[in-house]
Amino acid sequence: MAKTSVRPMDAADHVEAVTNKALEANCNFHPDLIRLERKKSLLQAKLMAKKLEEQEELFHANLPHCLARVLEGKRILLWEQLLLRYNYDDMAVLRFMKEGVPLVGCHDSPDCYPLKLKPASLTEEDLAQSAVWRRKAMLNRRSAELDPSHVDHLEETAGEELQAGFLEGPFESERAVTEFFGHDRWSVVRRFVLVQGSEADR
Repeated sequence: MAKTSVRPMDAADHVEAVTNKALEANCNFHPDLIRLERKKSLLQAKLMAKKLEEQEELFHANLPHCLARVLEGKRILLWEQLLLRYNYDDMAVLRFMKEGVPLVGCHDSPDCYPLKLKPASLTEEDLAQSAVWRRKAMLNRRSAELDPSHVDHLEETAGEELQAGFLEGPFESERAVTEFFGHDRWSVVRRFVLVQGSEADR
């Protein structure tokens, strides 16, 4: 039945070639052969990881502290080799993983996706110059009364992200943040809770 069923929205051809290939293999080959191929692929990845161990250590040793905390334990060079091996179609993700994602400016457009160019209206310097007054305006804005459970959820989530190394802090004042960055041209981003059904997401 799986071989003859029509996929939803088949005319849109939304299933990637690699997914089709995997489905065809699972439908046409014996399960024992599929298991053997998976074991072989895992073994090859483990051997590659062993070969890259020293390079991985050197790569992590040279990372800035902010990236080193987030990428600790992640085999980035192994990931890179696997993407190359399987002809991944957007290799720019490597640069973002190794260097971080710039929050301003322009990015290259991957060939595998349709071009939807919307130039930024502000430059990095514009954002830096306006940072102080934008921050003051946001901090002085009167907010609607928040649900205490939402506040607790945000604090809990922030604590988890701090423990995971995704955030720095905690900072108790603007002065503390300014001292941390070494300048006062920094911005704030308001966090909020979205309730979807019975689940709350920050």
